[in-house]
Amino acid sequence: MRTLFEIIESAKNGDMPTHNECYYAMLALDGLTTFTTRDLRNLGLQTREAKLLGGKTMAEEDHRRWRRALNKAPDEWLGRENDPSNPDYQKRRRISLALMRKAMKDTEDSKG
Repeated sequence: MRTLFEIIESAKNGDMPTHNECYYAMLALDGLTTFTTRDLRNLGLQTREAKLLGGKTMAEEDHRRWRRALNKAPDEWLGRENDPSNPDYQKRRRISLALMRKAMKDTEDSKG
């Protein structure tokens, strides 16, 4: 099976991962987000500094965001502009990747 990164990049490129890849990727991403969400909520609710900076509000917004996403179909939540099957999305992705490659090359060229 491909790595999680490879599966996600392939999907963003408009390729359809296998059912098995989607199944395990979904479970892996759910696990990752569970840990991250728990840690951020704990930080927002337990540290004095985070409370002063609105940490509790951030944790509450995170909870609302997750609740909205979990109550929608994934394609509906993503929206047309973020759907890899949308030709406009693929065009923006190609441009973004080309800009990133150019920036990385320019950075490497300036070091050498």
